[in-house]
Amino acid sequence: MHWSKKQERGTSLSLKITAFCLRYCPTWLIKIIAIIVVSYFYLTSPKEKAAIATYQQYLGSRLSPNPFLKRGSIFKQFMRFADAIQDRFLVRQGKITYEQLTIVDPDHIYQTIRQGTEGLKKGEILICSHLGNVEICRLLSTQQNFVLNILIHQKHAVKFNQAVYQEQGNINMIQVTELDMPTIIELSERVQRGEWVVIAGDRTPVLSEKVIELDFLGHRALFPQGPWILAGLLKTKVNMLFCIKKQHGYELQVSSLTPVIQWNHQNKEAVITEHAQKFIKALEEKCLEAPFDWFNFYSFWK
Repeated sequence: MHWSKKQERGTSLSLKITAFCLRYCPTWLIKIIAIIVVSYFYLTSPKEKAAIATYQQYLGSRLSPNPFLKRGSIFKQFMRFADAIQDRFLVRQGKITYEQLTIVDPDHIYQTIRQGTEGLKKGEILICSHLGNVEICRLLSTQQNFVLNILIHQKHAVKFNQAVYQEQGNINMIQVTELDMPTIIELSERVQRGEWVVIAGDRTPVLSEKVIELDFLGHRALFPQGPWILAGLLKTKVNMLFCIKKQHGYELQVSSLTPVIQWNHQNKEAVITEHAQKFIKALEEKCLEAPFDWFNFYSFWK
């Protein structure tokens, strides 16, 4: 089943209750509530458990020692996802702050970000994934004069995004099903104003056939062409963004993928394949770094 066909579980009321508990309940009570809620979803989500079991099988063969051999490894991954959701609310409430964020920036991209939107001649693209907790990057937009345009599927997790991102002036949630021409024109105008675009590189489009089949963790999987097509149309720099939770707090890892992507009708597929493979290699490395932080709870491989 395609990831977009999964129904959003939870109501607006339940999300408001979650936000209330995180704001006012003591830590020990929040942990108990989280275990109860995660246990319910764990027991009622056989397809999601099977998907995570497949991921752990493929990644575990590359890890020594293999942490997935321990009993309860799938439940632990469910709990990590719940922990990530809690942290998204805590960021919004100001309980996780910019000062708690460690930035790993080997290519000095953050220096560009610190200039703010007004100081940039042109915005850039950030390719993210559902590995780790990339939503923490919104801390950058609150600290700097820095506008993020985050592309999301228009029907997927709408209630959750509204609950987490409401009243965030420097973050634009652009809900799209396909990267059609009006959307591309709008994004081009935003990039020209110095705004940045965030798009996931691990979720295939809902309606089109614009996908590419490549090896990921030793097995064939489908990846979207959209990020690389968009990069070629916007003619701007492309970077990769990961955010992984460490013992000391979150580590935001940003690195350059390519100064520019150029393609034409003759070499389009080859260019897309080249850059998608670079992203997939980086994604595999991050899976090894944070093996329990893979949050694609659907059948990812063919």
